[in-house]
Parts: sequence; C-alpha cells; structure tokens
Amino acid sequence: MPDFSRFDQAAYDEQTRLHRLKLRRTRKGRLFLTSFCILVIMGALIYAFVYADSLWIYIADRYFNNRINAASAQQGGGWDNHRLNIMIIGVDQRNNEPSRSDTLMVAMLNLKDKTVQVISIPRDTRVKIEGLANPTRINHAYANGGTELARKTAGQLLGTPIHNYIETNFSGFENIIDSLGGVEVDVEKRMYYPAEDINLRKGPQRLDGHDALSYVRYRSDGKGDLPRIERQHRFLGLLAVQVLQPKTLLKLPEIAGELHSNVKTDMSTADLLVLISEFKNISPDNIRFSDIPGLPQYINGASYYVVDEEELKLYMDKILTDEIPAAAPGIVN
Repeated sequence: MPDFSRFDQAAYDEQTRLHRLKLRRTRKGRLFLTSFCILVIMGALIYAFVYADSLWIYIADRYFNNRINAASAQQGGGWDNHRLNIMIIGVDQRNNEPSRSDTLMVAMLNLKDKTVQVISIPRDTRVKIEGLANPTRINHAYANGGTELARKTAGQLLGTPIHNYIETNFSGFENIIDSLGGVEVDVEKRMYYPAEDINLRKGPQRLDGHDALSYVRYRSDGKGDLPRIERQHRFLGLLAVQVLQPKTLLKLPEIAGELHSNVKTDMSTADLLVLISEFKNISPDNIRFSDIPGLPQYINGASYYVVDEEELKLYMDKILTDEIPAAAPGIVN
C-alpha cells in the first residue's frame, strides 16, 4: 500500500509549475516559428506577385525567341526574332470537291511592341506553286499540298518565314462566332446570293455564326475579291473589340472548347498560353489590317490578282523596320 506520509506537496507543486512554464515557452516558440514561416511565405508570394510580370516577360521572350529562331532556320528565313508570323487559313470544304483555301491571311505579331499586322492575300493571287508547271491562283496551293504547301507558298510570296498556322473551315467559323453570342455589325448594303445561302439586310444587327460567315464570304460586288477582303478586315476588327471585352472572359471555357473542336493548328497548348498571356492587354488600335499591293487582271481568259512585287517588297521592308504605325481596327491602308 503506498505510503503518502512522506509526500512533499510543496515540492510537487513547484515541479508542476516549472513543467507548465516549460510547456508554455515551447508553445510560444512553436507559435513564433509558425508565424515567422507564414510571414516568409506571404513575403515570397508578394515578391512573386510584384515581379511575376517581369519574370513572365523574360520567360516568354526566351520561349518565343527559341521557337522563332528554330522555325526561321528550318524555313531559311532571315527575319528578326521579335516577330511571330502565323498563317490564318479558312478552308472551303464541299462534297465531291477538293478543299481550297477561301481566305488566307498572315498575322505578324510584334512581340516587342505588342502590335499585330494582318496581311490578306486574295485567293485569286497569281503565284508560282511548287510542283505545278504554270503560275496559278494561290488557293490551289492548299488543294494540291494542304497546309504545308500553302504555308510555303505564302512565305515565298511575302519573303518571310511562316512560323505557325491556324486553320478552320466554314462550320468551325460559325460555331466560334455562335459561342461568342454573335457580333454587332452595321451591314453596309443588301447582300443576297441564294446559291451560297447569303441573305443579309442592310443596317446594324447582331450576326450569328451563319450570317457572319455570309458577311465575310459575300463577293458579288462586281469588283473581284478586294471588297470582300475589306469586309473581312472590318469584321475581324469588330470581333477583336468584342473578344477583348471583360465579359468575354466568362465564355473562355466554351470558346476554348469550340476552338479545340473546330480549329487545326501546329501550336501546342504551351504556345497558345504564352501567346495569350503576351497579348492579353493589346488594344484593338494596335491591330492593323492591309492587303498586298496589286491589281486584278485577266490572263488567258482567267481572272487573277497580280501582285506588284516591287511595292510588296517595300511594304514588307517597312513592317520589318517598324515604320508602319498601328491603325484603327478594320482600317485598310
């Protein structure tokens, strides 16, 4: 049986007090250590937030420089490394007929100044296509060699490497416009061409995918392909204004799904993410549209758009040396 007669209550109380004091100091030490770690983490996050933009710019520049240099070397180009040239091709796919490029543009992205120069190449442009004996319309390049031959032909015409491409067909264009909820356009005149299911009234209206496609494809102006290209530039300018609005960001998941389903490209997800980040704050005023210099001509009974090669070289040299200022969306110069 325990003998409690020798139990020293005072000594026990003192020992207990010292033990509690030790625990309290340990807890305070742990609390200080935890608080210090939290402050360090918060400081690191703030530091990262403040300097992330500069870091991202550095990473993006390195990323694009490497990609552009590699692509230019492969294609034999000699242009500067702060430009990314992307071919945008709209394909006309019909039953029982070979596909042809209905719309061909080259978007030249200036990664340094955050400007975009979009150059349209009329589909009737007369060019020499590798593998074909005689000069013919540039839209035959896609029909004979797909995207790669179209890219090579466009690059040779402009005298610059085409680093990437984005391709879509008519239904893809319609679906993308529908996912945006349509685009507000003041249609400049009555457009009616039942053979292509085009039926637009004059005046301001919101065009859904089908009517937007009708607007950019209509070419019964009696002046060849140039009025249609001007409409395409105008529409893309209006589209850029809408896409850059904050409310459009809420639709990005749906738009991304449509792009994945309806667009072909050689750009990876990483490419697209870096590109979007680089140009997320671009002003529509820094997107400029133009077409290559030349004139419509009949040659051996066929209608062509004949390029003024000397003027084209001068124009491309101005782009290279940044002599062409940005213009308002949809303005053709």
